[in-house]
Amino acid sequence: MANELDELTGPVNGAGRDINVIEKQLPARVGWGSTLFEIVLWCLFIVPGLIFLFMKIGAKNYFQQLQQKIQADASTIDNYLEQRVQILKNLAMQRFGLEINYGRPSIIYKETIRRPVEGVGHFEPLRH
Repeated sequence: MANELDELTGPVNGAGRDINVIEKQLPARVGWGSTLFEIVLWCLFIVPGLIFLFMKIGAKNYFQQLQQKIQADASTIDNYLEQRVQILKNLAMQRFGLEINYGRPSIIYKETIRRPVEGVGHFEPLRH
């Protein structure tokens, strides 16, 4: 069903508008409710972002402190290990007259299997 004030079929003025349409614009006033609603909408979208940003900054600071603590603890452990090695060297010198040095481990003797072999054995469970 067509509208009574149909601009396409009714009489139009020189500007192309329906002559039955009032051409006066009514002033629109924005009250405090609209302003409050707009502020609430902004807060709903900005406040969580700010909270997340502050949480992210806090987490970054926490992880930096944690990393510093881990590095300090690792340094302390290294110091303890160096002390233990020195104590073992001194004990070997005092008790057995041996001068020992600790270094990177290496394989002193290594066998090479040159042809296929067959292994024979059996499994012995505990308490046998």
